[in-house]
Amino acid sequence: MERFTAVAALGVPYALRTPVPLTELLRRYYPGKFNVVLYFQQPRVPEAELEADVARTLRLTMYALSGEAPPDLVPRWLTGTPDLPRLGTGRVTQPALYISGDLDSAYRFGSLDPMKEAVTGLRDIIILPGCGHWTQQERPTEVNERLIPFLAYALEA
Repeated sequence: MERFTAVAALGVPYALRTPVPLTELLRRYYPGKFNVVLYFQQPRVPEAELEADVARTLRLTMYALSGEAPPDLVPRWLTGTPDLPRLGTGRVTQPALYISGDLDSAYRFGSLDPMKEAVTGLRDIIILPGCGHWTQQERPTEVNERLIPFLAYALEA
């Protein structure tokens, strides 16, 4: 982490590593349940489904994680994904900024507590109302209005 003067995270909050791979934890604690992470671990299955109609796949994925999607769509898609405990030692001491949408699945179904503990340089948490997972695409003006002053501050520090 010594290579960066500052860090800004959009959407997914920083969390420390789990003691075993995420896929192993998901299989162990949620056997038989659909999980999007495990789905993409299968050889050739996701590719075949997604490549059948690439344009449709991209439209559906972008929409499903946007702030315009029905509120129950992402929970159904991510069924079985747990909030994993914070384990490990990595800390972020540089000035840090976190920006997310209140409808982002990473924010809605997770916790910011692990990030607050691990990111000692956290300067601000900004949650944009009505915004989904594609924070910088859905709210470019608001992101830039917060990001530019933060980076100017970080460069001066």
